Parts: sequence; C-alpha cells; structure tokens
Amino acid sequence: MITHNSVDYAKLKSNLEEEMYVNADGTVTGAYTGTWTYIFASGKHYISLTTNAGTFKGVVCEQLMDGLSTRTVAFTAMNSDNERCLWGYKRTNTATISTTNYKGQSLIVGDKQYSLTWDDYNKFNKQSVNGDFEIEYLFDNYTQASENWHNWAIAIKTSSETWHLRADAWSVGTFTGATVNHLYTWDWSHFKDVYKNKKVRLKVSRLGTSINIFSYVDSALVYSCTSTNAPVSAVDVYLGGETCYLDVKKVSVAQLGTREVVGTANDDGTYIVPFNSVKGSTTSVTGDFELVYKFNNYHNPVSTDNWDNYIIRAISGGSTMLIRADAYAMDVFGSLAYSYDWNWNNFVSIMIGANIELRISRSGSAIIYKATITARDGEVYNYQVVQTGAPTTSMSFGFTGEESMQDFFVVEKISSEGSDIVTGQTRAQDILNATDIYSFEKILYINAPDSGEVEIYNVEGKSFGRINYNKGLNQIYGLRDGLYIIGGMKVIIF
Repeated sequence: MITHNSVDYAKLKSNLEEEMYVNADGTVTGAYTGTWTYIFASGKHYISLTTNAGTFKGVVCEQLMDGLSTRTVAFTAMNSDNERCLWGYKRTNTATISTTNYKGQSLIVGDKQYSLTWDDYNKFNKQSVNGDFEIEYLFDNYTQASENWHNWAIAIKTSSETWHLRADAWSVGTFTGATVNHLYTWDWSHFKDVYKNKKVRLKVSRLGTSINIFSYVDSALVYSCTSTNAPVSAVDVYLGGETCYLDVKKVSVAQLGTREVVGTANDDGTYIVPFNSVKGSTTSVTGDFELVYKFNNYHNPVSTDNWDNYIIRAISGGSTMLIRADAYAMDVFGSLAYSYDWNWNNFVSIMIGANIELRISRSGSAIIYKATITARDGEVYNYQVVQTGAPTTSMSFGFTGEESMQDFFVVEKISSEGSDIVTGQTRAQDILNATDIYSFEKILYINAPDSGEVEIYNVEGKSFGRINYNKGLNQIYGLRDGLYIIGGMKVIIF
C-alpha cells in the first residue's frame, strides 16, 4: 500500500510502498493497525479501514498493476477530510496447485463409530507446506453433535509448537507471540446445527505472518479466523476433529509463489518476443490426468496476426508439439480436430487482454484441450482441440508465444483416488442420489448413483438446456455467476 502524505516533490521526494495485512478476522496489521469491513453481499464494492492513521473509505476493484499485465485486486480510499489518500493492491502470485478428488469414501478422517479423539494426529490428514500457501478441503462433516466441539478441527504444527483450532472458534494452544481472533455468523444457541452432517469447504492460507482460516457451509461463509504474528517456517497442517468423522471429497494444496509471466512487454504496451523464444515452466504428468491453467493473454493492440497469442507446448520424449490459440498446430503427433465458436473477423480483438481458463485432460490415448475465453467486453467463447492417438506415456505441458505475453494466476494438477462404488453398509446420508447438487466457487457438483441428465433454468424459468452427468461425482464448469434452478434445487454460482 501507498499512503499519499504531503512530501517535498520539488526535492524529488516520494511516498514509499509499505506492506499491510488485511486479515480474515477483520483486523489490519503491518504498516498500519486497526480494523476493516467489506460487504460485497450488499452489492457494494466498498471497503472501510479504521486505522491508527485515520479512517479511510474506498472502493475495491480489479486492476492491471502496470497497465499492461499482472491483474490483481486493488482499492483506493480517502480519509474523511478528503486530504489523504490510501492506495493498495493485493500482492500478486501464481498459485501452483495439486488437487486430489476422493471418490466413494476413499478418504475418511476418523471412523463411523465417532471415536476420533481431538489429539490423535496420526488419524488426521496431514499436508506439509512452506512459504505462502493455501489449502482447501471439501468434506461432509458427520457428527452426532452432542457437544459443540464434536466437529472438524485444524492443527498447524511447527517443529516445536502446535496451534489446534476447533470448529467452534476455540484454540487449544497457540504459537508464541501470536494473536488469534474470530468472526462467525452463528447464534450459539443453535450452533450444534451449524456443521451437523453438512457439506463444508475449509480454506487455510498463510501470507507472510498471517494465517487465515475460512469455513463455508453449503457455499455460505460462516466463520473466519486469523492468527497474526504467526511463524513463517515450514509447517504441517492437519485436518481432523473430535467425536466425528469427515468424508473428504477434495484436498487442494497451493504454493503461492512469484507470479509467472511468459513473454515480455515494452513500456508502450507492445510485445516483441519472437516466436517460441521465451518458454514458461512445465508440469509433468503420468497416466490419465487433468491440468487447469488460468491466465490473461496479451498481444500488440495494433497487430492483425491471429498467431500473436499464447501457444501450448505438449512435450513427449524428445518431441514437442505446439498448439496455437488460433486453431493451428506444428510438429503434431497423433491427430488433431478443432472446434470454436468465434468469428474470425473479431478473433484478434477477442484475444487482447482475454481471460482464459484452459483445461487439458487425458483419458487413454485421447487428450482434450478445452479453453473458455472471456473477452474484455464480457463475451465468452469456447475453443477445443481433441487429440487422438496421443502418447500414453509421461508428458509435460507448458507455454510459449509470439509477440505476446501470458500472465498466470493458477496452474493446477488434478488427480483422483478411489472409485464411485461404495461397498459395505452405509448410513442413509452417505448414499448418493441425483438430487445431490451443490456449488463451490464457480464449479457445479452433481453426485449421482447413475448417469443421467438434468435441465438447468435461470430464476425467471428460462431453460439453458440440459447437463449430462456420469455416475459418481461430476464437476461442471462454465456457468456464469448467478442463481439457477437445477434438478428442482436453487444453486448459486459465484
């Protein structure tokens, strides 16, 4: 953040950048201390910061940090006298994520006899992380709820200390010198129903010396917590609980590292990198896999060349295939078939500053490259390449380009464990049915005992068509933000 204090510009003085933490518990720490509020649910992009330097009211938005690339969340705020301005931007990074989806109760933390004890860490799920990180869990929280603490818990361990946080906003032990604060939405007289047999999404993140924890129940944020002045050393994060069991559906572990940019930009907004001369990092895969890339694509505003955009590098052994954004490929192995819904007359303008989500998945000897392209005007386009006769051996994927630049937010590798078939005796709430439909972030999930299809409507009753789903856990992408009626249930995508 930068505070616009009065300085002697004539002597070339300037205000310098400082670091400030905007924490999950509503506190502000770092260069300034105090509190903050932000109520997006009311439809306002407004933030208020009450600090030891005064109270600032401002607006939150997305910005390109240098006008060319590096998209991030930012705010600009003024004090009540309108004579002091505060600017801030979220520190940029690329999230390198490893995600595992667990099918058919293949990851149960605890047991169905509810005998899990609060400190039996050998039965918890353990993730070892360092630096800045974010871990996301998706699980069904099964409990008889005899006591408030008969729910999930998180333990974070250094080599010498443990912070054990319960779902009922209670810490058993903290880090030396750390301060823990909580925000929650529940009424304590009804707390036992908050998590009882509910679908929970839990996020644990560390940025600098702040560890933030968020828990969502059926997509709604119900609890957030921050440990300030926390350790920055390597830690082990444990997911467990007490007198409960967790049927875990997903674990994502993200390292938040230096923002990855492929290509270079001039100060005048042009991109001069020659074809295939700058190459990004690669991700290695084996067997059937799924990769997800989220990035912004930039090229010269005056360019009329379709090929001045991102290029996918598919590497097998000593061979590298290049798949361009404009439905063209070089050094092809196997066979490629293209489909797209853009008009070539406006393809160049679509790709200038476009936000792209690219999913690459392999099943046997077939690889599908599916891109959802959101242009700057908000219009969405679809591009797909199907590769048949593809290698079934180990491969690597990455990016290059030509007179362009790619700014990466997410690089995610997704795998699965277990099967969709659950054997043995199950509780009634464990049985999947076709109406088990819910969303987390921008993903629609459908759990089903058999394959089928379901119609999707907007709140005005207009049909968007039908979604085909397979037996087991399905993940549906590409729905825009909004409220939908799916299988007779209201589902919010945001």
